[in-house]
Amino acid sequence: MQALVVVGLVTPRFPTSGEYFRLSFAGRQPRLWTVPLFYKLLPADALRVGGQVVLAAASWWVLASVASSLVRDRRVRLGLQIVILALGLLGPIAQWNSAIGDESVTISLTALLVAAWLSYTQRPRVAAAVGIVAVSILWTFTRQDHVILTGLLALVVLTGAAFARVRKTQRSALTGLVGIVLVLVSALGFVTASHDKSLEYVNLTAIIASRVLTNEGYTLWFNAHGMPDTPAIQSYAGSLTPESLGANGQFAEWVDAHGEHTYAQFLVTHPSYTLTHALPYITGEEPTQTHPAPEPFQNPDLVTSFVSPSANWARHREVVPRLVQDVLFTPGQSADVTTLGAVAIGLALVARKRKLLDRRLLVPTVVLGTVLPHIYVVWLTSATELDRHALIVASSLRIALWLMAAYSLDALLGAQPASPAVDSARPVGLAADN
Repeated sequence: MQALVVVGLVTPRFPTSGEYFRLSFAGRQPRLWTVPLFYKLLPADALRVGGQVVLAAASWWVLASVASSLVRDRRVRLGLQIVILALGLLGPIAQWNSAIGDESVTISLTALLVAAWLSYTQRPRVAAAVGIVAVSILWTFTRQDHVILTGLLALVVLTGAAFARVRKTQRSALTGLVGIVLVLVSALGFVTASHDKSLEYVNLTAIIASRVLTNEGYTLWFNAHGMPDTPAIQSYAGSLTPESLGANGQFAEWVDAHGEHTYAQFLVTHPSYTLTHALPYITGEEPTQTHPAPEPFQNPDLVTSFVSPSANWARHREVVPRLVQDVLFTPGQSADVTTLGAVAIGLALVARKRKLLDRRLLVPTVVLGTVLPHIYVVWLTSATELDRHALIVASSLRIALWLMAAYSLDALLGAQPASPAVDSARPVGLAADN
């Protein structure tokens, strides 16, 4: 089915597609090395698309198999497996298998990483830990924002390991070791990404053109902190081609020397901008007659929906019925995921009240907890193509919520209280470690 979505279609290339053919493990190229390595091993577009299809099919199948194997009730197990496999076939997700870029590999590795953590948390073994580390390395080096998220995940893992050690639960040392390795992976990612700042330069230029120069107060603050104030620079306020601003000699010199530090200082000293201006982008908004929605690719600060982005960039066929897709992923509309969130969290709260929660909810809860930080990382570090950048947020959010709903429902249907709440519930088919 994954092949049917894209087989025989023209492979889309975008202005940045060529950057993924330049491989450097030392960070001497704009893109980190996972996708360039993948493309290096597959030296033709047809092979690359085929490889992306195979990786997607394998990743979603592994996630569906691992996730459903932890469910006791046959009805819930079958339903969860169908839903996860269907998610991987939806147009907003599967279309990227036909494109040359990092989306397809990144989405597939996200599914695979969730599967690896599900397997590990149920039965902490060395083999499962090695799998987590291997997938985490590949996932971290797909995008610059993943470097930050891996560091955040490492802190969560280390905190969990410390808590497990206090409670003297199984394999706390192994979990701690995984956390330490993830810290090192994130640190290596920061070092690698720091060697080529061209992507950060482009993003900062777009942010200044679309968000700073369009606001008099922000512009005055940046001018007071060294940004040149010339008519040529001011003319790029709200520019549809912010990259042209980067060609301005005075501006380019300032960005190279002080831009990144100044923007970081701006974020610290302007908490309203930092904390609240991203909020409309979480769910998106509906256009009106007086304020129509801007066209994609034209407005560098397009108000997109991070939870349901309308990123119809790549050629594809719809293989999932429209009704099913509208339930699972309606581009540009947040009603599907907010309804799912209410159901999933509601079921989890009921299960908690009845003391039926178990460790299966650890992974979806952590993934759900990374969604908001991920949105802020993306929004604060980029101003263009936000719909494309939001795909990982939208995909991981749906995976987490469906897992939470399925495991909570399964616990309620089983109606067998777990004691203690998190550590002692063991899904059918999984033996306990000694």
